[in-house]
Amino acid sequence: MKESRTRILKGALLALLFPGSLFASFQCGPYYETYQVYNSQFSLSQGTGVRCVHFTDSNDRTQFVWYGEGYWGSVKYRHVGDATHFGSGRAEAADIYGNGESANNFANALQIFTSAGTSSLIPAIIRVGGQWNETWVRQANGSTPNYTSSLGPIQYCGPHLVQYKAYTPIDLSYHPNDTYIGVRCKMETVNTWVGQGYRGGPYLHLGTFFGPGYGAFDMCLAGNYACNHFEFGQLTLAGIFVNLQDDFEVPQWNEAWFQ
Repeated sequence: MKESRTRILKGALLALLFPGSLFASFQCGPYYETYQVYNSQFSLSQGTGVRCVHFTDSNDRTQFVWYGEGYWGSVKYRHVGDATHFGSGRAEAADIYGNGESANNFANALQIFTSAGTSSLIPAIIRVGGQWNETWVRQANGSTPNYTSSLGPIQYCGPHLVQYKAYTPIDLSYHPNDTYIGVRCKMETVNTWVGQGYRGGPYLHLGTFFGPGYGAFDMCLAGNYACNHFEFGQLTLAGIFVNLQDDFEVPQWNEAWFQ
């Protein structure tokens, strides 16, 4: 009972800190292409959602990472996906679970097809096959008119992602006076993660490794969300070994991530 009350109080506090948790439409911001989700017949009858797609290779638009959320029938879902590190046309996606989502799955054999092929053109349509059967349609104005998010901020990652708690400043002794600034949900097979929290204001970002190094990109949501980015090679995700666990520090952000 005490844990339930704690969760309720924590949820109420987060609702105050994250005024943009419920959006009239979903806008991913300038560092992403925004896609609306349809079924394979371009229908919204089964459900819909948003995909915030960041293309990692400007010369091959089958290479990208994404944040996704939506509903399929009565099932609410939220996930992080990677189509960069598994070979051309292949992708994996892991559901985020524990914040009001219904879906709790991991897909490791997704197939990616884009209307632009492997060219440098931004695809108008992305089809996802294999374990999924989805069609993503690019929204030229960056907004999803047929999808409204009802999900609150991420507090828990679920069993298919590695969860880290981010603190500042960097203190490898895990000092109790460090400031908790959010959660990092990292894919188990690659260093691609979604991060959300509050640091002078709310933020939601997606990060990964490509080319010269790590980068991260905010989703510039409504409600005064942060809107910054670090290009690939501008971030350092340094492994540290604390309390018999593999943790990380990010010097450019003055953050330490602990499991």
